[in-house]
Amino acid sequence: MTTPSLSVEAHSIASLEDCAAWPPEISRFYGASDASLPSWCGTGPYPFVSDGILPLLSELSGLPTSAYADSCDTTPRLADIFNLVLSTVADIRSLVAHYGPSRSVVPLVSTLLQVLVHMCAKGAIIMNETAFVRPRTTTPHRGEFDGVASFLACHSVEGFARDSSFGPDMVEECSSFFLPAVYPMSVDSGSGSASSSSGASSIDVPLDAHVIPGCGRHRYVLLPFLCVADINHIVDLMSSVACQRHVWGIPQPAVGFALSKSGTTATLVLSWVDLSTHNVHVVCPAPRPNSNRGAALGVFDFTSPSAALSFAQLVLRLSNEFAIVYDRAMAGCDNNRLDWRSDDIPSEGFHEQSRVARWVREVALSSGKSLSLPPTPPASPPKRVSSHSPDKSDAAMESKGPEKPELKPPKSHKSSSTFAALSAKGFDRKDPEGRADILTWLGDRAVYICALIARTTTDDAPEITKMVGFYDEMCGFRWPPTWDKNSPPSVDASLSEVRDLLLHQAVESRKKSSASPKQAGMKQEHQQFLEQHMSTLLSASVGACILHDQRAGVKINEAESRHRWDALLYHFYAVEGERASPYVLLEKKIHYSRNQAVDRMNTESFVEDQIKQADDYWTHCLDAQADARKLDKLLIRQAGTAAFQAQELLAVLEAFRERPEEYKKWVQRRSRREPREGICDAILFAALPGYPDLIPDAEFIREARAPPRDAPATVTDLDSVKQQLQNPFYVCTTESWMVPTQAAHEHVHQFQEHLLLPHFVAEYKKSADDEGKALNQGRMYLVSMVAFYSALGVGAILMAWKSSKHDRTYLIERNVRNFDISSPIQAFHFATFLLRLRDDQEKLKVLVKLKLTEGGDQRRLRAWRKLTQHAEDEAQAEKVAQTA
Repeated sequence: MTTPSLSVEAHSIASLEDCAAWPPEISRFYGASDASLPSWCGTGPYPFVSDGILPLLSELSGLPTSAYADSCDTTPRLADIFNLVLSTVADIRSLVAHYGPSRSVVPLVSTLLQVLVHMCAKGAIIMNETAFVRPRTTTPHRGEFDGVASFLACHSVEGFARDSSFGPDMVEECSSFFLPAVYPMSVDSGSGSASSSSGASSIDVPLDAHVIPGCGRHRYVLLPFLCVADINHIVDLMSSVACQRHVWGIPQPAVGFALSKSGTTATLVLSWVDLSTHNVHVVCPAPRPNSNRGAALGVFDFTSPSAALSFAQLVLRLSNEFAIVYDRAMAGCDNNRLDWRSDDIPSEGFHEQSRVARWVREVALSSGKSLSLPPTPPASPPKRVSSHSPDKSDAAMESKGPEKPELKPPKSHKSSSTFAALSAKGFDRKDPEGRADILTWLGDRAVYICALIARTTTDDAPEITKMVGFYDEMCGFRWPPTWDKNSPPSVDASLSEVRDLLLHQAVESRKKSSASPKQAGMKQEHQQFLEQHMSTLLSASVGACILHDQRAGVKINEAESRHRWDALLYHFYAVEGERASPYVLLEKKIHYSRNQAVDRMNTESFVEDQIKQADDYWTHCLDAQADARKLDKLLIRQAGTAAFQAQELLAVLEAFRERPEEYKKWVQRRSRREPREGICDAILFAALPGYPDLIPDAEFIREARAPPRDAPATVTDLDSVKQQLQNPFYVCTTESWMVPTQAAHEHVHQFQEHLLLPHFVAEYKKSADDEGKALNQGRMYLVSMVAFYSALGVGAILMAWKSSKHDRTYLIERNVRNFDISSPIQAFHFATFLLRLRDDQEKLKVLVKLKLTEGGDQRRLRAWRKLTQHAEDEAQAEKVAQTA
């Protein structure tokens, strides 16, 4: 069977004259990208500006008069976001100064974009790092159906009645295998496997009218009207959106930007489908020397204030285009069929029903699923690899080597994400293989689960109560006493409504908490910091607010909102003088801690000690139940579940009392199945200089060192790449940095000989993942942090700590504070927590330095990691094999 492919033609333009042969919108869009700024940007008077961006005003005033238009401002709303645009420039410059080109500015640009989109279309749905269906062009060679978009702004079109030609057999076949998509596209079948909104109608459009992954009956369609992706995905993304628009009969070209994950330049990209040939055309600017305004035709460098303002001006001028797309979408899908999706494989002689059934079968076969469909093996079944959900760690690969006796490790989990997703069955006496999951992982490390409640009865009650107080001090709500509707903090005009909502929420919060103990005040320096960055804070909430005001029920979880969270980390884990915190790392590999039970196996009383520990933990859980009775019923039930699991653990160990050697083998097999490393989505850290010799063997963060900056590619090099890969976008990625090359090189290595101390970890999960998976990974991160600090002789961390009296770790995970940044007051609350956490960084550094100066046990510090324990086990197994 031959699979027809789309013809995608990529073009580069050097001037507006190059657009003459294409639709007039192409010339108009690129003309708007090169338009002059309003004259007030160079001369004033200026709208609200915060103190931190005042130096940028002098740069604007120093530009030649030709950079500005003498006529009246054609984009009056640019003044409504002026401060936020220049704040983004200042933040990105700060990030570049610290890390050079190695750090992604996508979270900061995304924060700006979501406010711009909100100004253009308040009802838009905004998504970050989301999957889209690739067009049928390059995907057969890659083996991937899905790509990933950095940012999508979409209209949501809700469902209406589907015609009866979609027969029940077709529904059953498509529903029997439902692809895991980023969004829970509902599948409605006669067997009742419908979503919670089963009364809603399905959308009456074909599969090729969707650009978001999913099959079956969709209750809405998401139509992207502004797209952002990196260089590896932008062509496919723009091609897919252009094809979707063709199917809907929307004539406007798709608008997007190529934004590298390691650069500061955004490039305007347009795409459309030729109605006569059905060829897809994708256009981007050709390289040209940067102008004195910091912007070329359709190329915007966010380290330049004039280029960033031009970018904002262009997006705001697209409001009418967005409205046209919205109106055409509301009129319904014109159903201009175009077989463009990479996951929709047509073949001759098959009508639509059989084609979809065949596609379902092929995907199922490649995924290892068993379906009751006729066995028709495809000639070359495509492999379903979703690029938006990669395997997060390959650190736990099974070692290769000669066959070993009993100590040969069973196959380990290659990904901590996979391990965290396992059902928590815990210790099972009927499992001869030594199952490993989060409950066994915690049990083997003597972790005691706690709720955020003061304790009264057990001997460790004072210690737990003290840490609960520390948690409340760090995370409790604080509000500046001088802020109210009569004296609000200043913000951009575009964010004034969100600020007013924040002030209203603060008033309501104080009313509800009037009976509670008096809240502690806010430090003056924190209030001043918040006042200077209030627009940035509220911008993170704006994009999230939009998500929850949709009737279509599109669920967007933390992973799809991750850029908003990352932006808050950059902005508020900081002190005065830091525009973007230098102490934030994203998606870094970290080490997990050793299995303590394995280390203690050689003691004669090993099983008895394990039984005593399990009995202590059971008592701990029973006492927690008693203290929880004063609070919430759900908290009592959670405590009861923990007590039941503790009782099960005790019963398992009691059964092994007379068979200690068998239990030791069981523990060892279980330990071999545990992941040794994982990738943490975000981590805040402190840097302690002067201990380079400890880094290779003891450091918590495995991959924290930025690589040296590559020499800039020459135009000749880029032309060679273009000829080889036939991709004009490679010539649009040359960055113009605002710092000297040597300075950037030095800053990249500023932490090269520092011991990095973890301070806060974050894990984002997609809609398809349950909350337990993120919780399990968070448990592993925190317990490993405790093990790291325990090896240093430091005992306390927020939410988790090593007891100073007992050989155990406490982990507070119930009744804790949750933050939903779709609510401005909760985004504000989270920001105040980060400010307090940043203040705690210096205390942490002093404490660690003191322990190292005192001559702590560095041998213990070099051996705290799971990877070290694995190497020791391998060496022991090799020794046993040689003896045998």
